[in-house]
Formats: sequence, structure tokens, C-alpha cells
Amino acid sequence: MKFVLAPLLIILSSMSYAGDTYLGFQWGLLSRGGLIWGVHLDDKNSVELHLTGLSHYASYGVSLKHQYDDHNYLIAGYTGVSWFNLIEESNLLFHGLNLGIGHNYGSKESGEWSYPLEIGGGAGYERNKDQWAPMMFFGYGLIYNY
Repeated sequence: MKFVLAPLLIILSSMSYAGDTYLGFQWGLLSRGGLIWGVHLDDKNSVELHLTGLSHYASYGVSLKHQYDDHNYLIAGYTGVSWFNLIEESNLLFHGLNLGIGHNYGSKESGEWSYPLEIGGGAGYERNKDQWAPMMFFGYGLIYNY
């Protein structure tokens, strides 16, 4: 996954000169949450990266958000969840695609704050157990629009 995120960061940072960016934090449950950095591609679409790390746990991914009216949007993305052990190698617990909906309180105008509320889930694959596992997320955040 780190080999995918590095080129994606370079691409998104070059795109950020063309569109407005936003940065924030989202309190999440299970997968999507933590530090959020995104780029508005146009008035309705944006791409964002998220990264959460607590103790030996990390959640990371990329999502496409499509705003279908003034405050509501759809989310489609990829999330990976890992467990890190300092003695043994890192271990990817599960990864997969997730879909969700969100409502954005506040404004996405430059220099303004917004407060997203999101819920969703999808099918994740647990590589260690060789089985599918449900992924879900619920989050509330604080975003500053540049």
C-alpha cells in the first residue's frame, strides 16, 4: 500500500494547485478516519487521503467524494487496516472497498470550516484468515478549507 500512496501523494499535491484543498481530522470508528487531506477536483467531486494511527493500529486509504446537493455527498474508496508489531513484521489485517454517505455541516468555501458526518461500509478481505470480513465506518470531523 505504501507504494501506491507515495505516487498518489505526488499526483494529488500537483493537482492541489489547480483546485482548492482541505485539511482536517475525523473521529472515526473502525476504518475511515483520522487525518484527512483532500483536493476539490471541481464543484461536485473531490479526492481525499485519510490516515489514522493509534498505538499499533493504522487505517489508511483514498476516497472519491461526489457531492449531489449543497450539503450531501456519496463516498467510494479503498481502505487498509494494519496491525504493527515492533518485534515481528507489520501485518495487514484487512483491506477493501467501502461505500458511504455523508452530510457536510458548514461551508466548503475557501477560508471556512465544515463539519462532515459520515456513515458507510463495505466488504473487506482478511488476508491472514483468507476470508471476507465486513468493514464499516462512522465518523464526525472538523475540516478547514484552503
